[in-house]
Amino acid sequence: MPLTRIDAWPQALAAYEKAESHREFVWGHRDCVLVGLRIAEIILRISCTAGISGTYSTARGAAKMMLKLYGAKCLEDACVSFAATWGDIEISPALAQRGDLVLADMLIPGGASAPSLGFVGVSGRDGRFAAPVGLSKSPLTLCRRAWRVG
Repeated sequence: MPLTRIDAWPQALAAYEKAESHREFVWGHRDCVLVGLRIAEIILRISCTAGISGTYSTARGAAKMMLKLYGAKCLEDACVSFAATWGDIEISPALAQRGDLVLADMLIPGGASAPSLGFVGVSGRDGRFAAPVGLSKSPLTLCRRAWRVG
């Protein structure tokens, strides 16, 4: 059964998006896994990054963490596990709304393209993902997968 969003979730989403718009990408603290998960924590009032945040410092370390904690060989498989833990259902990216989680291929530090877990921003028109500094945008039409949050 999906969890319910807090009453003030629109304000919490706006505050989070604003705060993240100036932060730097740091593996294990603010990266292509944690930026998306943190919005779920904020608007659902759950803890889903406690066993993840700070446990790795490289892309390879992130991959090892996903395999160890979720049996996942890639971020996409880990996302399915993340969402299942709080009862969220997968939806078409075209149906994703503000605060929902989305998965897309984005540039990460070093210039490589890799799967990234983000969230639908305040505008409701695009996904927001960890960038080297701030947040990158991707139209929902370019997102591969999405999960309803609450």
